[in-house]
Amino acid sequence: MKSDRSPGSGSFRRLWALVSWFWFSCFCSLVAQDGGITDASVNSDRTVREGDSIAVTVLGEGSISGSFKVGNDGKVNYPLLGRVHVSGRSIDQVAADIENLLEKDLIRDAVVSVTMSDRQVDSVFVFGAVRSQGSITFDPEEGITLGRAVARVGGTSEMANIASVKIQRAKDSDLNSIIANLNNQQELPLEDGDIVIVPSKPEIVAESVRASVAVAEEIQTGRVVVSGEVSREGIIEVPLQGGIDILEAIALSGGFTRLARPSKVKVRREVSEGVHETVTVNVDEMRKAESGSGFRVYAGDTIFVPESFF
Repeated sequence: MKSDRSPGSGSFRRLWALVSWFWFSCFCSLVAQDGGITDASVNSDRTVREGDSIAVTVLGEGSISGSFKVGNDGKVNYPLLGRVHVSGRSIDQVAADIENLLEKDLIRDAVVSVTMSDRQVDSVFVFGAVRSQGSITFDPEEGITLGRAVARVGGTSEMANIASVKIQRAKDSDLNSIIANLNNQQELPLEDGDIVIVPSKPEIVAESVRASVAVAEEIQTGRVVVSGEVSREGIIEVPLQGGIDILEAIALSGGFTRLARPSKVKVRREVSEGVHETVTVNVDEMRKAESGSGFRVYAGDTIFVPESFF
Protein backbone atom coordinates (compact mmCIF):
# COMPACT_ATOMS: atom_id res chain seq x y z
CA MET A 1 0.00 0.00 0.00
CA LYS A 2 1.42 3.33 -1.03
CA SER A 3 1.90 6.07 1.54
CA ASP A 4 0.06 9.36 1.00
CA ARG A 5 3.48 11.00 1.34
CA SER A 6 4.81 9.32 -1.77
CA PRO A 7 6.88 11.46 -4.16
CA GLY A 8 4.04 11.40 -6.67
CA SER A 9 1.51 13.09 -4.36
CA GLY A 10 0.44 16.66 -5.12
CA SER A 11 1.29 17.92 -1.62
CA PHE A 12 4.82 16.58 -1.89
CA ARG A 13 5.31 18.25 -5.28
CA ARG A 14 4.11 21.58 -3.91
CA LEU A 15 6.42 21.27 -0.89
CA TRP A 16 9.33 20.33 -3.18
CA ALA A 17 8.67 23.38 -5.37
CA LEU A 18 8.59 25.69 -2.31
CA VAL A 19 11.83 24.28 -0.90
CA SER A 20 13.50 24.57 -4.33
CA TRP A 21 12.31 28.14 -4.67
CA PHE A 22 13.68 29.05 -1.19
CA TRP A 23 17.19 27.77 -1.92
CA PHE A 24 17.10 29.20 -5.43
CA SER A 25 16.15 32.64 -4.06
CA CYS A 26 19.03 32.47 -1.56
CA PHE A 27 21.41 31.62 -4.38
CA CYS A 28 20.19 34.54 -6.52
CA SER A 29 20.58 36.91 -3.55
CA LEU A 30 24.19 35.81 -3.06
CA VAL A 31 24.90 36.27 -6.76
CA ALA A 32 23.36 39.74 -6.70
CA GLN A 33 25.44 40.76 -3.65
CA ASP A 34 28.60 39.43 -5.25
CA GLY A 35 27.86 41.47 -8.37
CA GLY A 36 27.68 44.69 -6.38
CA ILE A 37 23.90 45.20 -6.24
CA THR A 38 23.36 47.00 -2.96
CA ASP A 39 19.63 47.69 -3.11
CA ALA A 40 17.65 44.61 -4.11
CA SER A 41 14.34 46.44 -3.82
CA VAL A 42 15.37 48.86 -6.56
CA ASN A 43 16.01 45.91 -8.87
CA SER A 44 12.79 44.18 -7.81
CA ASP A 45 10.54 47.22 -8.30
CA ARG A 46 12.25 48.44 -11.45
CA THR A 47 9.95 48.55 -14.46
CA VAL A 48 11.31 46.90 -17.58
CA ARG A 49 11.60 49.22 -20.59
CA GLU A 50 12.42 48.90 -24.29
CA GLY A 51 16.18 48.51 -24.76
CA ASP A 52 16.74 46.95 -21.33
CA SER A 53 18.52 43.63 -20.89
CA ILE A 54 17.07 41.12 -18.43
CA ALA A 55 18.64 37.91 -17.12
CA VAL A 56 16.19 34.99 -16.87
CA THR A 57 17.14 31.87 -14.93
CA VAL A 58 14.91 28.78 -14.92
CA LEU A 59 15.85 26.36 -12.16
CA GLY A 60 17.18 23.12 -13.64
CA GLU A 61 16.74 24.36 -17.23
CA GLY A 62 20.07 25.91 -18.24
CA SER A 63 19.33 25.67 -21.96
CA ILE A 64 16.52 28.25 -21.72
CA SER A 65 18.21 30.51 -19.16
CA GLY A 66 20.15 33.57 -20.31
CA SER A 67 20.19 37.27 -21.05
CA PHE A 68 17.49 38.82 -23.24
CA LYS A 69 17.23 42.28 -24.76
CA VAL A 70 13.83 43.97 -24.85
CA GLY A 71 12.92 45.02 -28.38
CA ASN A 72 11.21 48.18 -29.54
CA ASP A 73 7.89 46.33 -29.36
CA GLY A 74 8.41 45.69 -25.62
CA LYS A 75 8.98 41.95 -26.10
CA VAL A 76 11.84 39.49 -25.73
CA ASN A 77 12.51 36.53 -28.00
CA TYR A 78 12.32 33.57 -25.58
CA PRO A 79 13.17 29.97 -26.53
CA LEU A 80 10.11 27.69 -26.88
CA LEU A 81 7.70 30.54 -26.07
CA GLY A 82 8.45 32.96 -28.91
CA ARG A 83 7.78 36.68 -28.35
CA VAL A 84 6.94 37.46 -24.69
CA HIS A 85 5.76 40.94 -23.66
CA VAL A 86 7.75 42.35 -20.70
CA SER A 87 7.77 46.15 -21.10
CA GLY A 88 5.94 48.03 -18.36
CA ARG A 89 6.15 45.05 -16.00
CA SER A 90 8.29 44.73 -12.88
CA ILE A 91 10.91 41.98 -12.91
CA ASP A 92 8.86 40.01 -10.37
CA GLN A 93 5.86 40.25 -12.69
CA VAL A 94 7.98 39.16 -15.66
CA ALA A 95 9.23 36.15 -13.67
CA ALA A 96 5.63 35.21 -12.80
CA ASP A 97 4.54 35.66 -16.43
CA ILE A 98 7.27 33.36 -17.74
CA GLU A 99 6.57 30.81 -15.00
CA ASN A 100 2.89 30.72 -15.97
CA LEU A 101 3.65 30.34 -19.67
CA LEU A 102 6.14 27.53 -19.06
CA GLU A 103 3.82 25.70 -16.65
CA LYS A 104 0.86 26.07 -18.98
CA ASP A 105 2.49 24.40 -21.94
CA LEU A 106 5.92 22.97 -21.18
CA ILE A 107 7.38 22.56 -17.67
CA ARG A 108 5.68 21.46 -14.46
CA ASP A 109 6.41 23.57 -11.34
CA ALA A 110 8.75 25.97 -13.15
CA VAL A 111 10.88 28.18 -10.88
CA VAL A 112 11.97 31.40 -12.59
CA SER A 113 14.17 34.26 -11.41
CA VAL A 114 14.55 37.53 -13.34
CA THR A 115 17.07 40.31 -12.73
CA MET A 116 18.13 43.41 -14.61
CA SER A 117 21.48 42.90 -16.32
CA ASP A 118 24.05 45.09 -14.54
CA ARG A 119 26.07 45.58 -17.72
CA GLN A 120 25.28 45.71 -21.40
CA VAL A 121 25.70 42.24 -22.87
CA ASP A 122 24.06 40.58 -25.81
CA SER A 123 23.26 36.89 -26.10
CA VAL A 124 22.35 34.19 -28.59
CA PHE A 125 21.04 30.66 -28.04
CA VAL A 126 22.40 27.54 -29.72
CA PHE A 127 20.39 24.30 -29.81
CA GLY A 128 20.37 21.01 -31.68
CA ALA A 129 23.25 18.82 -32.81
CA VAL A 130 26.01 20.59 -30.84
CA ARG A 131 28.17 19.49 -27.92
CA SER A 132 26.63 21.73 -25.26
CA GLN A 133 23.35 23.57 -25.82
CA GLY A 134 22.44 26.87 -24.19
CA SER A 135 22.96 30.61 -24.19
CA ILE A 136 26.13 32.54 -25.07
CA THR A 137 26.77 36.12 -23.99
CA PHE A 138 29.05 38.47 -25.89
CA ASP A 139 30.17 42.08 -25.97
CA PRO A 140 27.85 43.99 -28.35
CA GLU A 141 30.78 46.11 -29.54
CA GLU A 142 32.75 43.02 -30.56
CA GLY A 143 29.79 41.08 -31.92
CA ILE A 144 29.80 37.36 -32.65
CA THR A 145 29.68 35.25 -35.79
CA LEU A 146 27.84 32.01 -36.46
CA GLY A 147 31.11 30.06 -36.45
CA ARG A 148 32.26 31.53 -33.13
CA ALA A 149 28.90 30.89 -31.50
CA VAL A 150 28.95 27.22 -32.51
CA ALA A 151 32.57 26.94 -31.35
CA ARG A 152 31.61 28.40 -27.96
CA VAL A 153 29.23 25.49 -27.37
CA GLY A 154 31.91 22.94 -28.21
CA GLY A 155 31.26 22.63 -31.91
CA THR A 156 28.85 20.38 -33.77
CA SER A 157 28.27 16.68 -33.14
CA GLU A 158 28.81 13.90 -35.64
CA MET A 159 25.09 13.94 -36.46
CA ALA A 160 25.00 17.65 -37.38
CA ASN A 161 23.64 18.77 -40.73
CA ILE A 162 25.84 21.85 -41.03
CA ALA A 163 24.48 22.78 -44.45
CA SER A 164 21.03 23.70 -43.08
CA VAL A 165 21.55 25.66 -39.86
CA LYS A 166 18.44 27.64 -38.93
CA ILE A 167 18.67 31.09 -37.34
CA GLN A 168 15.49 32.54 -35.80
CA ARG A 169 15.64 36.33 -35.60
CA ALA A 170 13.10 38.77 -34.19
CA LYS A 171 12.36 41.88 -36.22
CA ASP A 172 9.90 44.21 -34.53
CA SER A 173 6.91 41.93 -33.87
CA ASP A 174 7.88 39.31 -36.48
CA LEU A 175 10.03 36.20 -36.08
CA ASN A 176 12.05 35.53 -39.23
CA SER A 177 14.12 32.48 -40.15
CA ILE A 178 17.46 32.35 -41.97
CA ILE A 179 19.01 29.15 -43.33
CA ALA A 180 22.83 29.18 -43.27
CA ASN A 181 25.58 26.77 -44.33
CA LEU A 182 28.34 26.40 -41.76
CA ASN A 183 30.72 25.27 -44.50
CA ASN A 184 30.94 28.72 -46.05
CA GLN A 185 29.04 31.10 -43.75
CA GLN A 186 30.99 30.87 -40.50
CA GLU A 187 31.59 34.64 -40.59
CA LEU A 188 27.85 35.38 -40.77
CA PRO A 189 27.23 37.96 -38.00
CA LEU A 190 24.61 37.11 -35.41
CA GLU A 191 22.38 39.59 -33.61
CA ASP A 192 21.28 39.86 -30.00
CA GLY A 193 18.48 37.40 -29.26
CA ASP A 194 19.14 35.12 -32.24
CA ILE A 195 18.26 31.44 -31.77
CA VAL A 196 20.53 29.07 -33.69
CA ILE A 197 19.27 25.53 -34.35
CA VAL A 198 21.70 22.99 -35.79
CA PRO A 199 19.64 20.10 -37.20
CA SER A 200 20.68 16.47 -37.30
CA LYS A 201 21.42 14.67 -40.55
CA PRO A 202 18.40 12.93 -42.04
CA GLU A 203 18.13 9.40 -40.69
CA ILE A 204 18.05 6.35 -42.96
CA VAL A 205 14.44 5.72 -41.93
CA ALA A 206 13.50 9.24 -42.99
CA GLU A 207 15.15 8.65 -46.35
CA SER A 208 13.20 5.42 -46.82
CA VAL A 209 9.95 7.18 -46.00
CA ARG A 210 10.62 9.86 -48.59
CA ALA A 211 11.74 7.29 -51.17
CA SER A 212 8.61 5.21 -50.76
CA VAL A 213 6.31 8.20 -51.19
CA ALA A 214 8.19 10.02 -53.97
CA VAL A 215 7.15 8.77 -57.40
CA ALA A 216 8.48 10.93 -60.20
CA GLU A 217 9.54 14.04 -58.33
CA GLU A 218 11.23 14.94 -55.10
CA ILE A 219 8.80 15.15 -52.25
CA GLN A 220 8.48 18.54 -50.56
CA THR A 221 9.31 18.61 -46.86
CA GLY A 222 8.91 20.93 -43.91
CA ARG A 223 10.51 21.10 -40.48
CA VAL A 224 9.46 20.06 -36.97
CA VAL A 225 11.50 21.23 -33.95
CA VAL A 226 12.03 18.58 -31.25
CA SER A 227 13.47 19.65 -27.89
CA GLY A 228 13.62 18.56 -24.27
CA GLU A 229 14.37 15.04 -23.07
CA VAL A 230 15.25 13.35 -26.37
CA SER A 231 18.66 12.03 -27.38
CA ARG A 232 19.14 14.53 -30.22
CA GLU A 233 17.36 17.87 -29.95
CA GLY A 234 16.98 19.80 -33.17
CA ILE A 235 15.03 19.80 -36.42
CA ILE A 236 13.60 16.84 -38.31
CA GLU A 237 12.15 17.00 -41.79
CA VAL A 238 8.61 15.79 -42.44
CA PRO A 239 6.49 15.62 -45.60
CA LEU A 240 4.48 18.78 -46.16
CA GLN A 241 1.50 16.62 -47.02
CA GLY A 242 0.33 14.36 -44.22
CA GLY A 243 3.14 14.88 -41.71
CA ILE A 244 4.40 11.87 -39.71
CA ASP A 245 3.32 9.91 -36.66
CA ILE A 246 4.59 11.39 -33.38
CA LEU A 247 6.22 8.05 -32.51
CA GLU A 248 8.31 8.29 -35.66
CA ALA A 249 9.21 11.90 -34.87
CA ILE A 250 10.52 10.84 -31.44
CA ALA A 251 12.44 7.96 -33.03
CA LEU A 252 14.07 10.31 -35.56
CA SER A 253 15.29 12.36 -32.58
CA GLY A 254 17.02 9.34 -31.06
CA GLY A 255 14.20 8.36 -28.70
CA PHE A 256 13.51 9.49 -25.14
CA THR A 257 16.25 9.98 -22.56
CA ARG A 258 16.01 8.16 -19.23
CA LEU A 259 14.74 11.42 -17.63
CA ALA A 260 11.88 11.89 -20.09
CA ARG A 261 8.21 12.05 -19.12
CA PRO A 262 6.52 10.45 -22.17
CA SER A 263 3.02 10.80 -20.72
CA LYS A 264 3.14 14.61 -20.92
CA VAL A 265 4.69 15.40 -24.31
CA LYS A 266 3.69 18.87 -25.56
CA VAL A 267 2.98 19.69 -29.20
CA ARG A 268 2.71 23.38 -30.06
CA ARG A 269 0.99 24.18 -33.35
CA GLU A 270 -0.02 27.33 -35.21
CA VAL A 271 -3.76 27.09 -35.84
CA SER A 272 -4.07 30.47 -37.54
CA GLU A 273 -1.75 33.39 -38.24
CA GLY A 274 -0.08 34.35 -34.95
CA VAL A 275 -2.34 32.00 -32.91
CA HIS A 276 -0.90 28.83 -31.36
CA GLU A 277 -2.37 25.97 -29.37
CA THR A 278 -0.57 23.39 -27.26
CA VAL A 279 -1.72 19.79 -26.99
CA THR A 280 -0.56 17.33 -24.33
CA VAL A 281 0.09 13.89 -25.81
CA ASN A 282 0.40 10.69 -23.76
CA VAL A 283 3.03 8.88 -25.84
CA ASP A 284 3.28 6.16 -23.16
CA GLU A 285 -0.23 4.98 -24.00
CA MET A 286 0.30 5.40 -27.73
CA ARG A 287 3.38 3.17 -27.70
CA LYS A 288 1.15 0.28 -26.59
CA ALA A 289 -0.91 0.49 -29.80
CA GLU A 290 -0.17 -2.12 -32.44
CA SER A 291 0.02 0.24 -35.42
CA GLY A 292 1.15 3.78 -34.73
CA SER A 293 -0.30 6.34 -32.34
CA GLY A 294 -2.84 7.97 -34.61
CA PHE A 295 -1.44 11.39 -33.60
CA ARG A 296 0.46 13.11 -36.39
CA VAL A 297 2.80 16.10 -36.33
CA TYR A 298 3.08 18.49 -39.25
CA ALA A 299 5.55 21.00 -40.66
CA GLY A 300 5.86 23.97 -38.33
CA ASP A 301 5.00 22.02 -35.15
CA THR A 302 7.21 22.11 -32.05
CA ILE A 303 7.53 19.01 -29.86
CA PHE A 304 8.73 19.41 -26.27
CA VAL A 305 9.46 16.39 -24.04
CA PRO A 306 9.48 17.47 -20.37
CA GLU A 307 11.64 16.02 -17.65
CA SER A 308 10.18 13.61 -15.15
CA PHE A 309 10.56 14.84 -11.59
CA PHE A 310 10.93 11.38 -10.12
